[in-house]
This record gives sequence, structure tokens and C-alpha cells, in this order.
Amino acid sequence: AKWPCRHTVALTAPQQALFRASSLSCREQQTALLISEGKSDKQIAEELFGKFFQPLPDRAMGDLIQRLRTRARVVCGTNTLEEHYAIHLARGDYDIFDAVYASHRTGIAKPQRDFYQQILTSEGVLPSEAVFIDDLLENVCAAQSLHIQAIQFSGYERLRQQLASL
Repeated sequence: AKWPCRHTVALTAPQQALFRASSLSCREQQTALLISEGKSDKQIAEELFGKFFQPLPDRAMGDLIQRLRTRARVVCGTNTLEEHYAIHLARGDYDIFDAVYASHRTGIAKPQRDFYQQILTSEGVLPSEAVFIDDLLENVCAAQSLHIQAIQFSGYERLRQQLASL
């Protein structure tokens, strides 16, 4: 039988029967397999995120952050899940920042005003002393509503120009 998944695993007879007659996607098959193995929802999420959440490093952004850190403290404010956060943490993706404020840990997410206020308070800076960069206009507008200088990311060259003009 041809399976829609590239990875080969040893299946029990009941598992084989389930998948043979299945029109499930690879991800759905893997979820069903983990359920049949008695995995908890948390274990399933961790295993699936580990298999399917594999972001590539953005070297251009890393270089820009390193240059910014020679002039200022650079922190990361991110809306994320524990599973995503753990993967980024294990890979060292957050090492480039002076601090990380993750929504799943703070209980507050962008674009809530308290998200930005909590970071400002923790960092001991006034809104006028901070610069916020995000790709989502909604998050940029929320930061601006607190009088934070905010830039919507639309490309590296434009961002470099905008930062140079501050």
C-alpha cells in the first residue's frame, strides 16, 4: 500500500487497518497514531510541533539585530505557544536578544495594550524611548496608540532606512 507520509513506522494490525481505509492527511495520520499509542494532548502537540514546526533562521534579520545591539538593548516581544517557544529556545533562536517576552508566559498578547506596557515597565523605559518593529499593521498601530515609535516591517532595506532616520 502507498502511504501519503514519507516516514515509515511499524504499525500494529489495528493501526494498519485504520490507515489503509483512511483518507487522512499525513498530519492527521500521525495524530491518530499518537492517540492510538495513548499519548496525551500535550505530548501529541509537542511531537507534531517538533515534526512540522521547523522555521528557518533569518540571517539578514539576525545581522540587523546584532548591529542594533551595539547601540541599544534589543528585546523580543512574541505571540507564541509553549511548543513553538521551546523549539526556538532549544535552537538558540532567542539568544540574540537581551530579553524575550513571550505571550504564553506573560498571559498577554499583541495587540493588547498591556502587552506593550508590561515590556516597557520591565525594561524601565518610557514609550518615547522605545522602538517597536512588527510585520502586522494591527500590532504597529497598537504600539503607536501608546506613543511608542513603531515601524511596520516590509523589507530589510526599508527598515534600515527607517531606523537610520530615528
